Order: sequence, then structure tokens, then C-alpha cells
Amino acid sequence: MSGKIGLVTFFRDNYGSELQCYATKTFLEKNGYECDVIYDYCYGLNKIKKRLKSISKIALYSIFYRGFAKNRKNINKSIKSSGNSLTKESRFYLNWFCETVLRPRGLEYGLLKDKRFANEYDYFIAGSDQIWGGGYLVQPFMFLEFAPDKKKIALCPSFGTDTIKKFNRKHFKKSISKFSRLSVREKSGQKIISELTGLEVPILSDPVMLLDADEWHDFAKNSTVKQQEYIFVHFLGIPNEHTIQFINQIASEFDLNTVCFANNYSAYDTLKAHTFVDGTPYDYVSLIENASFVFTDSFHTSHFSIIFNRNFYTFERNYGHENKQSTRIHNLLSTYECSERFFKDDELPEKLLNDNPCFDEIRKVKTKEIQNYLLDSLPKAPLVKAETELKSEKDCTGCMACAALCPKTAISATYSEFGYRIPMVDNSKCVQCGLCVKVCRATLTPQNSSVNDAYIAYNTNDDMRLKSASGGVFSCLANAILEQGGVVAGANLSFEDGVVTAKHIIVTQKENLQLLLGSKYVESDCSSVYRPIEDYLKKGIAVLFCGTSCQVKALYCYLEIRHINTNALYTIDLICHGVPGIKLLRDYLGETSFKFENSSDLKFRTKNNGVISYQFSGKTDNLGDMNIPASHSSYYDLFLHSDSYRDQCYHCEYANDHKPGDITIGDYFEARQDYPELFQTGGILSDSDYLNCLLVNSIKGHELLKVYGKQLRMHSVSRKRVQLSHSNLCKPSTYGRLRLDVKEQYKANGIKGIEKRYKRIFLYNAIISMATKVVEKVTNIRRN
Repeated sequence: MSGKIGLVTFFRDNYGSELQCYATKTFLEKNGYECDVIYDYCYGLNKIKKRLKSISKIALYSIFYRGFAKNRKNINKSIKSSGNSLTKESRFYLNWFCETVLRPRGLEYGLLKDKRFANEYDYFIAGSDQIWGGGYLVQPFMFLEFAPDKKKIALCPSFGTDTIKKFNRKHFKKSISKFSRLSVREKSGQKIISELTGLEVPILSDPVMLLDADEWHDFAKNSTVKQQEYIFVHFLGIPNEHTIQFINQIASEFDLNTVCFANNYSAYDTLKAHTFVDGTPYDYVSLIENASFVFTDSFHTSHFSIIFNRNFYTFERNYGHENKQSTRIHNLLSTYECSERFFKDDELPEKLLNDNPCFDEIRKVKTKEIQNYLLDSLPKAPLVKAETELKSEKDCTGCMACAALCPKTAISATYSEFGYRIPMVDNSKCVQCGLCVKVCRATLTPQNSSVNDAYIAYNTNDDMRLKSASGGVFSCLANAILEQGGVVAGANLSFEDGVVTAKHIIVTQKENLQLLLGSKYVESDCSSVYRPIEDYLKKGIAVLFCGTSCQVKALYCYLEIRHINTNALYTIDLICHGVPGIKLLRDYLGETSFKFENSSDLKFRTKNNGVISYQFSGKTDNLGDMNIPASHSSYYDLFLHSDSYRDQCYHCEYANDHKPGDITIGDYFEARQDYPELFQTGGILSDSDYLNCLLVNSIKGHELLKVYGKQLRMHSVSRKRVQLSHSNLCKPSTYGRLRLDVKEQYKANGIKGIEKRYKRIFLYNAIISMATKVVEKVTNIRRN
């Protein structure tokens, strides 16, 4: 057992949802488990099938169940109303926290049900929050219907109401009965399960209680919002006139400012001396912790007020329909013996409540209950053993630093079943010196720097920018390094004796810089550059190294073991999706029209009139220029869908904002969407075409730009926004069911097996494309 847990819950666009998810994930990881927050998706034909099934079910229920249509309309209205009041800025902060901290993993529903994927997770946890909403259509994913029964654990899910609608009862009973462990969040949920299944299940607190007050206090230290002497106001529904008047009364009596958070309503305009604040979940927790009073209609705001012993007042939410969901708040306040803090409709407190409440005694008991339940439901997490061997194939990055360090040349490269490079040790030569394991298992010390700048950037040299992959930042810096007597190491794609090769080389002359330009969507062999870089650094010659984050890390670890001063080393890492194996590329090209030609200048994408095209292009001796569009290439399609990478890429340690390189660069196709004002007529970037995003990660990164980046044009932007626009600055890539299929085919039949599989895929795509065009033509005819 690997101790890997799949967590299924609500985790987006709501502060409470995200924080209860965070608490569960953090608690599990703190106790030695690996936890992925997962969600399901469908695409292509499966997406169409799912949509048609949903439409047909809605139609049938509307006919056979009285009140179904009205109930569905009310729920959608409530969700829309709550979502509309959340400001754009707060939605951005929530999305940023979700993607960079929770890092949810999207998985095809078909993949989850595939037996070949069965051992990916040891257990699945459903909960908490209202994932089992009794008034919604049943969502099979939320009931873990894809998983074996023995792997299903319910962590205090909520039904949101006192009763299950008639149209859901049969399905709820069947799905709930299959869980190996059950618990609920409210007493009403306990009653529902008892009536449906006859089972008696425990009532547990919301998962935010998995972390204690001190841990939440540490969490809140990440907040950047500071306020003095204030009332915290957080309503998910529009507060009524009487509530606003009472808040004003308290503010005047105690001479306090009022801080309104995240959801903005015109009703707040009548609050005296109020400030509206957008913020991250860190800011949300911090503002509750430090408030003099808290006024809310939110379950989780009430819960955090209890955690921090705040003087809080909870009001019934204005849902705008009859399906009110106050049961959970009643249960919460009853549990903590403070039901007097809840007020319905126009009710107001006749006097101020105790301004120094203390819920610690009950809170500690409830924390222990939910912690014990969760740990008792899972087998003990595996112990971390001291590693004395090279990393497994699954964890190997293919950096080949082990081979470069080996004093006996006992390590060479071989290939995995899916065509990527892995080290192989010749035991007859090995002297057990341990250097290979030392560099393989080395941990790179994080850069101790507060530098976190971000830019939109591009090379002002038009010719150099056109030859580059995107904005030409690398070519600018590399060119300047070479001009000043330094050297540059980067990936080169070439043909040697008719066989395509991708490897890092060192360039010492400007004339050869073009060998390193352009995108290479394949792994690059670094083994031959470690020693030369070491030699240049010993001589004090400036070296610029560009590669993936794992390659940058490997270089630093190699040099540290060799005790080499790195003052003259500058590093650039790339925003990387993942890398396919070189053998897979070779096999693929051997099945294309490149097979029978002497090829050169192979490119993975081209530029034309401000547009970047994804295609294989190259020159041949007899046929001239040749092109294979990505839409007609199995290799390219697998790459773009993240289905052909090294195994390690799917749990990359650098798929985040904490990069080992001095600077990080990548495409920035989203720049115009993120900053439209910069590209309008007259805007400072209105005349630009190809762009990079550029992250500065260290003081040396600033030095690199200052000394060698004089031909760069840079505009400072939000690092958080850049991060959100690049999924691999948030979390690793994920694969779909297709990866399992093509790996199986490749192992059994080589590249021919993959090509055979893709004939069906391309046929399907052509049919869908043709159907789409017909629909568009018919639509246009009807409009005209």
C-alpha cells in the first residue's frame, strides 16, 4: 500500500468549501498520506452521452415528480445569486488558492472506472460540505460510484436539508449503503441515513476542525490584509435592513470600522465607515481571527468564529426561495451550546451577547473525534525508508546526472516500455561509491530570496524573436552572454546518421546560437554537458544554462557534490508540461514521410504573421519542406493531451511557483486576455506579437536581466495572474484513459499499434468536425 488518497468534495469558488478541503488534505499529508483532490470530466463522445443522459433525466423527473422543476429552478437561482455577488477579484483569489494550494487533479470518469487504473489510489474520501445535497440530481461521482466499495469512506458529508426529495431516495439508499465507513455532519443527516439504510452513523464536525486553532493561526499569517479595530461582515445572501441597522449600532457604540468581505451588495452602502475587501482564503481566516465582532449568514464563517472564540452573530440567509439550508447552522450552534447566536428573518438581539466567548473545551473534543474517525478509517501510513538505490523508473526524471558523476562509467542509458530514457547500472563495473544515489536523491536548498517579480517580456530584435519559440527572451540573454565571452548550454534537436537526437550542447559562438532556439517537445539528454560546465565555471567563465526545472535542479546538485562555485552560473528553467521519450519520437518519425528522406531543421512549431502553428516541419533532400499538422499527428496529439510524458512528470515537484532557475520563462498566449488594456490601440504593448512571461526567482535573476537583458522589453505584471494562466505553474499535468491504451499498444505492437489506434481517433475527429461545420452552416442560413 502506497498510502495514496483521492479526496472528492467541493473545492472551488467558495471560501468555506476550499478551506474544509484544505484542512482534510493538510491533515492527511501531515499524517504521512499522499492526498489528491480529484474531480471528474468527460470529453468527446462521452461528454455528449453524459449531457444527453442528464437532459433525459431532467425531462422524465419533471413529468413524473411533482415539484421537481420548481425545486431545480430555485436551486439554480440560489447558486447563481450567490455566485453573482462574489466580486471578480475575490473569485480570482479563490481560483488562485484552489489551483496553487489545493491543486485539484482532473480525471476522466472512464479512467477512474478502468481496471488498469485501479491501484492508483488506496482509498477515496467523499466529503465534506453539501456534496450529497438532497434536492439536487444525484451526482454519481460524489457518491464514489466509480470505486470499489471497500475503498469508500464518507467524511461527514452534508445533505443540506432535513429530507431527501422523492426522486432521489432510491438512488441515495443504494449508493450510501455501499460505503465501508460512514459519518455525517448534521443530526438531520444521521436521521436521513437511518431512515434510508437502517444504519446508525456518527455525527462529526466539519473538516475545518481537523486542524487546531494554532494551525489556523499559522495559516492566517500568510495574509497580506491588515485592518485595525473592526467588525467583520460576510454575507452570502443579501442582508436585510434590520441587520444593517444593528451592525451600524454596534459600530457606533464601540467606535469600530466595518470590513465587508468578498460578496458585495448595495445594502452595504448604508454602513457607516465601511471598507470593502477582496482577499484570499488566508485573508478570510485572518480577518475573522482578528475581528472584534463577526456578522454573517455563512456556516463556515460561523465555524471559524468558534475556532477563534470570536463574538459572532449568525443570521438566517436570504435564499430567495423555500429550500432553505439552515439545518447545518442550527446543528453547529447547538453542538457548541450557542444557539442564542442565531437570528431568523427580522429578529435582532435584545442585548449584546457575551463578548468573550470560549468554545475551546468542546472544540478540542470535536477535533479529536473527527481526527480519530479519519485515522481509524485508514490503514497506517507507510513509513518513509532510507533510500539506498537510484530512483525507480516512475520517479526518474532522466537527467542522467548519475551517469555524469560515475567515476567508472558504469551507468548508461536504456529505454522504458514507453520510450523514455532511464539509467542502467552495469554491476560488473560498479564499485559501490554511492555518488549516483547521492545526486539522484539530493534535495536542492530552496532559493532564500524574497524576489518574486513577474513580467510580460520580449526581445526587441525582430529577427531573433522570429527565430525563437515565442518572445525571444532566451535568445536575447544568450546572445548577450556570448558577446561578453560566456557560454550557453541548451537543448538541440538534430539528425545524426538519419536518427533524430535531442541533447544539451554548449554553444560558444553567436553564430551557433540558432542551434538552441525553438521548442523541442521531447526529452533532452544532459549527460554530456555536466563536465564541460564544471570546467567553464572553474575558469570563472559565465555559463547560461536553459532547461526544464528538473534539469536545472540536477545541474545544481551535480555541481554541489563536485564542490564547484556557481557564482558565474545563471539558470533559466521553462514552464514545462512534461516530456515524451526520445525513442517514441524516433519510432513515430520512422512511420511518417520523414522515414525515407535525409531530414534536417526539424521544428515542432512555426511562426507566421503573429500566429504560432503547432506542426512538425523540416527540410528534406528530395521533397523539400515537409509539414505534419498537430491534428494529423499521433505523437503531437498525445503530447498536447498530456498522455505521453515520463511517469515522473505527473507528480513533478516543480509544477508550481517555486522554481530552481534564476528566472523562469514560457509562452504567454493569455497576456491579451489577462491585460487587455496593454494591447489596445495606444497601449504600451499594442505593437507586440510574440510574447514571453518571465518570472524572476532570485537576486541573480535580476542580475542576469540587468547585465544581459538590455535588448528586452519588459512590463511588470501580477505573478499570481501569470501563475493562474499557466496550469503547470500550479500543478502537474494529468493524463487520460488514452495513455493506458497507447502504452498497451506500444508495448505489444510498437508505434504501429499507436498509429492503428489513431486511425479511429482521426476518423472520429473528422466526423465531428464535419458535423460541426454543417450545424454552423444551417445556423447561419436560418439567421439570414
